[in-house]
Amino acid sequence: YAERVGAVIRELVAEPWTGDLLVVGHRGTVRQFLRTLLGFPDGTEDPFAVPLGSLTVVRYEDGYQVELLGAVP
Repeated sequence: YAERVGAVIRELVAEPWTGDLLVVGHRGTVRQFLRTLLGFPDGTEDPFAVPLGSLTVVRYEDGYQVELLGAVP
């Protein structure tokens, strides 16, 4: 699972691009997306609590930064 999600993320960020990207997925996919972007090794704990139906925003400015995590509208 982690490898499949990681492969998609690496493909998305392989080429430089500008603008916004919207990714919709289950909370486990969102957590793995964050783990891969932020460099958390597999098998380690992470601080990402992602509620159902929530919004997470990641920005890139000299590296990936979580701007909003698990906001429920």
